[in-house]
Amino acid sequence: MIDAVGNEIVVALDGEVDVERCQEVREQLHGLVDEGARHVVLDLTHLHFLDSTALGMLVGLHRRLTDEDGLLELRSPTAPIRRALAVSGLDKVLTIVE
Repeated sequence: MIDAVGNEIVVALDGEVDVERCQEVREQLHGLVDEGARHVVLDLTHLHFLDSTALGMLVGLHRRLTDEDGLLELRSPTAPIRRALAVSGLDKVLTIVE
């Protein structure tokens, strides 16, 4: 689900983002940036799994938005997602909000 809230584009991710689903999600998110989105919020309230491919995709999106003076926020990550971000060290790099 994609929703525009002010200058934010909020994308809700659910279930799992793994190697099989990652390309679809990557294309969708980079398409939003191609269309001019500069503040992307990923709502992770219902996301339960990210594999290393998906973590890499988040890093790539973060870099792209940063290069274009934009911002990527991860909103309300579940406990398993918080754990994956912490183990990978991305909790120190990416913006995480409640």
